Amino acid sequence: PPFLLYFLRFIRHPLYYSAKIREEYLIRVQPHRYENIVKRLRHKDKIKVAFFAIHSSVWKYDFLYKLMYEHPFFEPIIVVCPVVNYGFENMLLEMDKCYKMFKHKGYNVVRTYDVSTKTYMNVKNNINPDIVFYTNPYKGLIDDRYYITNFLDCLTCYAPYSASICSISTQFNKPLHLLVWNFFVENDLSYKIACKEMPNHARNAVVVGYPSLDIMLTKSYMAKNVWKHNQKYKIIWAPHHSFDSECGIHFSNFFQVSDRIQEVAERYKDTVQFAFK
Repeated sequence: PPFLLYFLRFIRHPLYYSAKIREEYLIRVQPHRYENIVKRLRHKDKIKVAFFAIHSSVWKYDFLYKLMYEHPFFEPIIVVCPVVNYGFENMLLEMDKCYKMFKHKGYNVVRTYDVSTKTYMNVKNNINPDIVFYTNPYKGLIDDRYYITNFLDCLTCYAPYSASICSISTQFNKPLHLLVWNFFVENDLSYKIACKEMPNHARNAVVVGYPSLDIMLTKSYMAKNVWKHNQKYKIIWAPHHSFDSECGIHFSNFFQVSDRIQEVAERYKDTVQFAFK
């Protein structure tokens, strides 16, 4: 029987299944907690919003941050959190790159790791956000101190850092997808996929469009020309970065075609300009 099988697995792997039981419990009760949080925040004069950023390359909330910054009801701040899946030195490199990008933009930004004191910021004590926006849904990338399970007393949100290109469950049914107050998806097709793949039937999913494209809808938007040679043909090569077979997504063919792409770029360098993302 399924229950007996589950029980035997629990006996064999108690820590793993204890965590799974807690996770499922949180997913069930969290929507009710959000109702109480919303009621509490209605009485506040100002809402503090923290954007938890880990990679500068997947930052998609630029326009939303600016709108909140200009609105008297919101107090946005960008919190650069440690990305830990590739070691300590890479963590420092990514945090520095991320911090400098936001600083250059003139945004309100803080780091969560202090190199001089070797300490991590307690975000609840130092910032105490009312709303937290996540930029990546995968546990194990961001330091556990800043994972969603430690911020369930806030309203939490997530908008994917890329447009959906398939219906694999990895992009819709991770714990963060199920725990956030609002899971913002870009169109009706993504919403239908979410309804199919999410165990909660996408009860927290909301169709809002794609955040990074919002700025293009404004009258003042002017596209920047970033190409070095306008007279050449232009090709963007943007391989998927799922190099690690343990990540659960296998889209990347970088190692299979990278040498060939370089050969083609060198052969046609007089007529074609390649951009590598």
